[in-house]
Amino acid sequence: MDDLTRTRMWIDTVPALDPDTREVILDLDRTSTDPAERLVHRLLDRGHEGEAGVFYLLPDDLAASYGRTGDRLTVTVSTHRDVLTRDLDAYGDELRPAVDEFLRAPHDGEHVVLLRRETVTDFVPAEQDGQPQPVLLIEHAGGPVHPAELVRLFEDGEAGIAVVNAVPAGPAPGAQLSEGACAPLMRFSPDDVVFRVQLNLQQVSCAAEALRSWLPLVSQIRPVAMEFEAAHPDGVRRGFLADLLVVSPLTSAAAVGDGTARDRLLSAVTPLAERLGLDPAGFEVDEEGTGGVLSAEGEPVVSGDAPHGAYLLLARVGADPLRPEGQATDFEDIGEDLP
Repeated sequence: MDDLTRTRMWIDTVPALDPDTREVILDLDRTSTDPAERLVHRLLDRGHEGEAGVFYLLPDDLAASYGRTGDRLTVTVSTHRDVLTRDLDAYGDELRPAVDEFLRAPHDGEHVVLLRRETVTDFVPAEQDGQPQPVLLIEHAGGPVHPAELVRLFEDGEAGIAVVNAVPAGPAPGAQLSEGACAPLMRFSPDDVVFRVQLNLQQVSCAAEALRSWLPLVSQIRPVAMEFEAAHPDGVRRGFLADLLVVSPLTSAAAVGDGTARDRLLSAVTPLAERLGLDPAGFEVDEEGTGGVLSAEGEPVVSGDAPHGAYLLLARVGADPLRPEGQATDFEDIGEDLP
């Protein structure tokens, strides 16, 4: 057995996902008798499928973190204590003692470490906007497998990949709920269309429920930044709100028959609007043809079987619609879509 197979962690590309990006990959065996690995498999069932065979999880369900000691890169995979304790009876006689042991073990914050893997490498995980790159878990059956074989199993549909968000060293993992949080200022290309997607779930009772409802949508449209918060008690909305910052390439002039700037913008807006369940015909373009707004018409919007409550889509070419000149601006929400 070579070192990569033995450590069950390696750095490589997954051509079916992105042939140019080196990923941090952990091997998970569905037939393992290790209680920690079996718990991770159970928690993977909480994920939502994005691309075929690729699943995304909330940070409280599973989160990863990186560490380095000399030439060794370490990855830990953890879960929130509340997730472990939520369904204690469901673990059965085989796993319940292991869960109790994990909960009693010393740990930092509210997360409990389930897996720890390390390998010798000079690879430095990439960061974007202060967030380390995710860790990929390749789930298969049949004992230790060479990395090349695992990738083949995924490409043949015999293995699945779970994308586990990594958190910076220091803060505890988890979604950040804030009052009036503000995303960091980002710079965009003139060939980017920058969207603000506003979501509102009025009937949910807790943040975790809202986040779980939004996860399928988030995993598909891949926002570069997200903000979640409870609706203000004095506002027009109830429940929980989300603000997603999404960036897409501006459609080329040739692709729209040498059309105008307005035509290029509408071509980029249409697929996202349709994915949100909004009618792109209602998108109101500004005079310059470089931005606009689309509001919901009061009908409930769903993603598969899960509601996500998209009520507003803002767009602008080359700039954040809420910060067109680098300064935050307000968009008045009077709740026109509310019944």
